[in-house]
Amino acid sequence: MASLGVHLVGSVCGVDTVETSFRKCATGFPDRLRRLPDGEPAHRSQFILWQRDIFSSTPAVLKQYEWPMRVIPQPEVADAEVKEIVASLPPLKPGFAGAALESYEVFKKLREEGVISKATRFQVCLPTPVAVMCFMRNPSFQREIEPIYKKALLDEVKLIQEKIPKEDLAVQWDVAPEMATLEGHYAPHFEPYYEPIFEGITNRLAELIDSIDEQVEVGMHICYGDIQNKHFKEPEDTGLMVKLANAVLKDTKRELNWIHMPVPKERDDDPYFAPLKGLKLGKTELYLGLVHGHEEEQTLKRIEAAKKVVGEFGVATECGMARTPAEKFDSIAEISTKVSQPVA
Repeated sequence: MASLGVHLVGSVCGVDTVETSFRKCATGFPDRLRRLPDGEPAHRSQFILWQRDIFSSTPAVLKQYEWPMRVIPQPEVADAEVKEIVASLPPLKPGFAGAALESYEVFKKLREEGVISKATRFQVCLPTPVAVMCFMRNPSFQREIEPIYKKALLDEVKLIQEKIPKEDLAVQWDVAPEMATLEGHYAPHFEPYYEPIFEGITNRLAELIDSIDEQVEVGMHICYGDIQNKHFKEPEDTGLMVKLANAVLKDTKRELNWIHMPVPKERDDDPYFAPLKGLKLGKTELYLGLVHGHEEEQTLKRIEAAKKVVGEFGVATECGMARTPAEKFDSIAEISTKVSQPVA
């Protein structure tokens, strides 16, 4: 049995409002959640696709697509023109602060009603700036726009921390395209525009984590994607994730409260989990995304394999649930609750 309860990665299937998501998760995972995200409903349900809209006034900076996400070739742009176009960008407003503050009001209401436990923190899930740069037209635009977008995002992070009591708040950084880059899975969005690659990623992540006040909990979701409910690549084992996590844990100035790692449904073998033996967690909680709907027996096998190398951990799905068929939610909730211990 998993000793640290259940972690929700972010998005939730089959919900159209924040309140519906809060109620569904609070009742579906009773006494199992230390933190509760808002489910990312409506326009936020496709991870960061909605972030393209903040560049709508300057479409020249964006990649153009044909379904399903096939990049349409565009003419080259001279560096001088890139700078001119970027200079014409209006102030960027990512919109995460507005969404978080609205959701927190619902969270408070449901907590007062007793739907949400008083011990549960409100979890805000955020993309890395590198993730949003995947939408940019070419590396020149990515390099120019990343610092502008990062400042806008961190300004919103600061506002969230000013408006929501620190003891109520948890922030999760979603680390997705970075894993594709480290796996060498570049096409069509993930070719690095920075060097060195590994240190470029870990230094960026450490800066984001350190932007969170020490009284606010902060975590990292290591993601292998969920387009059409599938990973962009199945990890061979947990080795690369452990390497990244250890480097980030070493680079950060503050404590990292949790790390989430995915476990493909086909993997309940010892070699997949073996690298976790080298994970230098300290006080950081580990959540393994090994729960898959309608697979209680296989989930238990994955837990037993993990327990051979990891002492304490909690359980989760391998990614957010927005693309998970809605009919699987009840099974996921039931299995997660059954295989985990309650949390205080």
